[in-house]
Amino acid sequence: NMEEKMIKGIYSLYDKKSKLYGNTFTSVNDGTAIREMQQAVSSEGSIIQKYPSDYALFKISEWDDESGMMQNQDRQQVIELDQLIAKENTDG
Repeated sequence: NMEEKMIKGIYSLYDKKSKLYGNTFTSVNDGTAIREMQQAVSSEGSIIQKYPSDYALFKISEWDDESGMMQNQDRQQVIELDQLIAKENTDG
C-alpha cells in the first residue's frame, strides 16, 4: 500500500532521571529509530553513551508526511537504551 509508506513514527527519548521526554524526531519505523539510538549510544563522550540506563526510546505518535497530519496513538516504549549496549558488547 503506497499510502502506508508515507506514515512515519514520531519518537522521543525519555530521561528517567529528569522524568522528561526529549526533543522529538521522525523515523520510518521502530527499526530505523533503534538504529539511530544505537549510533547515539556508541557516540564517544555523549551523555547517552555514558548513562544509557537512564534513557528509553518511546514512539509517541505517527505523522503523515504527505498530508502533514498527526495521528494520535498511545505512547509506547520501543527499547531501553542499555539493551543496545548489551547488543554491541556481545561477541558473535
